[in-house]
Amino acid sequence: MLGLKRLILWSIVLILAITQILLYIPTFTCTGNLNLPLCTPQFVFSSMDDSSLGKELIDAAREFLRLLSFLTIDMGWKSNDAIKFNNSYGNNDVYSKECLVDTFYRGSSFKVNYHGYCKLRKYKHMTKKVCYSNENNGMDIMTVLMRDIGIQFGELSLLDKNSSVKLGNSVVYTYKIVTRSLFHFINNDRREGNIFTKTILGRQSPIKTTVQNFKDTSRSGGGSSKKKKGLTNFEKIIIIARLFTLFNEGIRIILFIEMVILQIILRTLSPIVDDYDNILPTLDDDWGFIRVSVGSGFIFGCVRYSKTEEQYKKKSSKGGVTTLLTYLFLLFIAYTEFGNYFGGYVEQQYVVDPEIRENVQINLDLYVHLKCEYIHVNVRDSTMDRKIASEELQFEDMPFFIPYDVRVNDLPHIITPEMDEILGEAIPAEFREKIDMRSYYDENDPDTHHHLPELNGCHIFGSVPVNRVSGELQITAKGVGYRDIRTTPSELINFAHVINEFSFGDFYPYIDNPLDASAKFDISDPQAAYVYYTSVVPTIYQKLGAEVDTNQYSVSEYRYHSNDGSMIHSGYVPGIFFRYNFESLTIAVMDKRLTFLQFVVRLVAITSFAIYIASWLFTLIDLFLVTFIGPKWSLHYQPDIQSHGILE
Repeated sequence: MLGLKRLILWSIVLILAITQILLYIPTFTCTGNLNLPLCTPQFVFSSMDDSSLGKELIDAAREFLRLLSFLTIDMGWKSNDAIKFNNSYGNNDVYSKECLVDTFYRGSSFKVNYHGYCKLRKYKHMTKKVCYSNENNGMDIMTVLMRDIGIQFGELSLLDKNSSVKLGNSVVYTYKIVTRSLFHFINNDRREGNIFTKTILGRQSPIKTTVQNFKDTSRSGGGSSKKKKGLTNFEKIIIIARLFTLFNEGIRIILFIEMVILQIILRTLSPIVDDYDNILPTLDDDWGFIRVSVGSGFIFGCVRYSKTEEQYKKKSSKGGVTTLLTYLFLLFIAYTEFGNYFGGYVEQQYVVDPEIRENVQINLDLYVHLKCEYIHVNVRDSTMDRKIASEELQFEDMPFFIPYDVRVNDLPHIITPEMDEILGEAIPAEFREKIDMRSYYDENDPDTHHHLPELNGCHIFGSVPVNRVSGELQITAKGVGYRDIRTTPSELINFAHVINEFSFGDFYPYIDNPLDASAKFDISDPQAAYVYYTSVVPTIYQKLGAEVDTNQYSVSEYRYHSNDGSMIHSGYVPGIFFRYNFESLTIAVMDKRLTFLQFVVRLVAITSFAIYIASWLFTLIDLFLVTFIGPKWSLHYQPDIQSHGILE
């Protein structure tokens, strides 16, 4: 039974998460695919003509639209277009209501999301669906209505192909200018004592006082002989106009907060109406104009919502500050969690190498203080297999030098590179062909031969395939260590060297390795033997489907001197030796990401816990202040402004 409850709970959470994802996929939105029945609106709204005020407003809007439609049809209608238009509705009267703008008709509803909106029009037991994109108009309810009206005017006029969209946007811009002007006009009129409303209504009392009187009379007892006096429709329309302007300003903030965290929208769905706040507790069903259902299941209207009476409230600025700080902290948590969700985290694992690898290549690029004609390169491994690597490497004569940016007689610190560094620099490459500078000058300008610097060094570079077993790469002088038809003069033997590149596996020249940019140089003992002991660990980097297979290694080195007898006892000869050993384990560095369900559960759990702790801290701090300092320091304390009688 418990497992079934968990299954039902997680199924509901999964459905909500999938629905939220579909909101941001154009294919599953109201305007993405007109033939697709699935639509994921953020909210659905329709007109309410079941109340007296709503009916009067809607009827007035219909008559006004009817008049504009007549003018539009008369100015831009064509005979052929009229016939097509009439046939589509099955009515020969071009001036019938079915041919006019149907935005405010009963049965018309709008499904709106971030990508656009679809209007559903029920007509003769059929549902007509017309969809448009929102463009830059956001999710403002009144903007959607105004734009739909303008688009229908454009369709009636049929002036050109793009007239509908142009006219719709023009109506939206006009609406915004009018509402903004009305907003400023009402505010300025209130500062002047409501002169405009007094003049229009023919009264000496401002509208706010009139509403307050209506509020007082509506609260009078049943035995009172006073007759209830309600607001006129004109007074209601003025209030609704102001509420619309406030709603239009606040809807964008509400939708932004809805995307961040659900807890905040629970406290901010109610419209903010400033000085008209005391009017709303007395509003009845006659004030209904637009019914809006939010996708998450909340119901709210422009002026229609439940609210606690002001006489039962006690406000405190201190509590508001703590609430604001709590919201800021929740926004910070949501910001960090979104960053962790999109950025992921790095996980490192040691696993047994699943692949059977027989061969691996050694990438080598170094300068040796010995002429190329005297250098011999061999590879010998634990299977006693010997390979002459000189046949696969490139040799270039050069004047030996040590670049200024290398470390001399010092090993670098070994640091495992970061994933982003590896993925950004894992650019495969190949070594170039060798260049014989001496032959170039000899063939093109023989007179410059005596100006060439002494080519006392050798540039060795290339890749050598070897068996993936323990072994050693040996760089020695010919005739020393291995027999050769040519013997290197002892006075020329000098194995000072610079390592530009030494790596295993695929050649990635931009990835730094422990031996890269290092040099060994000893003037007192040029015939020393330099031995490097390396332990190679295969490393795989995986991120967002990309995979880079590399090998990192640790290194230690030892130098056998030719003048103290240590070289004789070790069995080494003057040269450079790289001993390598391959580990059987593989390091897997993977970029992991939370699933969307895990992210939602984590975000809800953290934010809920933060709200719970914040509420307890608020209570404890308030208790501490009241107990040790005094009641007037309470976070809930608000000094009374009005004086009360003895019996109150």
